[in-house]
Amino acid sequence: MRQLLYGKAQVKFVNWTSIMKNSIVFTSQNQRVRQDYWIRCPQLLVCVLIFFIGCSAETDTGDSNVPEEERPMARQRSSFSTTEVSLDGHPSGGQLEVFVFNTTVQIRTAPDDQMNQVTMKVADAINRNTSLQKQAVKAKVGDSKVILTNIQEYDVWIRSTDEGINIPEKPLDLVCSVEPDDQLVVFRWNNPDGGYDRVHIVGGGIPIAEGLPGSANSFEYDYSDGFGYVYPGKHVYRVVGVKRGTPSCPAFCEIVLKRH
Repeated sequence: MRQLLYGKAQVKFVNWTSIMKNSIVFTSQNQRVRQDYWIRCPQLLVCVLIFFIGCSAETDTGDSNVPEEERPMARQRSSFSTTEVSLDGHPSGGQLEVFVFNTTVQIRTAPDDQMNQVTMKVADAINRNTSLQKQAVKAKVGDSKVILTNIQEYDVWIRSTDEGINIPEKPLDLVCSVEPDDQLVVFRWNNPDGGYDRVHIVGGGIPIAEGLPGSANSFEYDYSDGFGYVYPGKHVYRVVGVKRGTPSCPAFCEIVLKRH
């Protein structure tokens, strides 16, 4: 019997020819009896299983060369993060869209809805969404708020055709440009009347700037450190303002990074 250490599993190779030869044994009365060697098959099955387990432990997943931005779930999110999304106003009827990470849920509002009914509809739509269930995103209602677990604030934005619900206006006149000599992406925008409490910039699902002051109207992103959304090609960014706990609809811009 030989032993081979494969990965973390020790595989034992058995000399089956010897086993079969020895499958004929003699009793004390010198009677020749053939012993059924198939009772030894479980040993063979165990060896085969150990071998394949060792092989699977060494198998490459095949996506190690895919850019992070091409894999929607590549970015790690804290399973303990909690985000509170406030909704207030007097619903007049329409459609409310809530974008959560990479999924959009939609609800209909009615003129006689109370805000707690609207938040319950949003929470229920999020909890019933199969994609968000797989991402372990959950929602519950609390005092005119939708409380989301396993999600960050920069991963949420809202769009509504119901004019009775107070959704902050999106950032205005957003422009982004590239300064290749300095390896910078420059963002410039105007804030609506009243401004925001904070501003988030996200590209490819990756936060470029998280929690900028609500009065900010520009940002320079240095991509020379190799982190984030920087590979050559077209890049789309979104800028979202948050006011009194309610995220705005985003403003989008795009750039093209050329290979040096």
